[in-house]
Amino acid sequence: MKGFKTLVTLSSFALCLGAASLASAATIGAPGQTFNTPGGSITVKSPSSYGAAVTCSIDFHGVVNANGTATIDGATVSGSNPLCGLPKMKGFPNPGWTLALDTNPDNTVTKGTVTNVGYTIAFIPATNCGPTTIDVTWDGTALHATNQALSGSCTVVSLDATPSPAVTVTP
Repeated sequence: MKGFKTLVTLSSFALCLGAASLASAATIGAPGQTFNTPGGSITVKSPSSYGAAVTCSIDFHGVVNANGTATIDGATVSGSNPLCGLPKMKGFPNPGWTLALDTNPDNTVTKGTVTNVGYTIAFIPATNCGPTTIDVTWDGTALHATNQALSGSCTVVSLDATPSPAVTVTP
């Protein structure tokens, strides 16, 4: 019986190790490459908008790291809605937001995360969102996010950002 329990334990460990290896890190661009995302858009809901969706233009600025991730270390938000001029992004320039993409079992890259996402609006009612990790998708040229909750009663309804110059993502 002891041998059977050992076999089951080792088999479970091997299965977990195998499942963990199904997704591995992808490499984003060349280390030191800088980028921005002109023409990006973001739609958010927050206490300052009384839960209504507000769409703004967003231009992220960042750099590719030596470890295969990218750091977003700044963002410019603008738009016709008066709320677009009010957000103060958390974590910029340091430590920034970290973008990491994963390789799927079929050796494609379609998903990842952005950590440390957050912003404040000192408007009544005030908004204090994040920092939160959000899930993103990568379509080969652009990042997207849909319906990602942030702490502080905020939601990233949608995010679309295309790096320029284009970054190469290698599985």
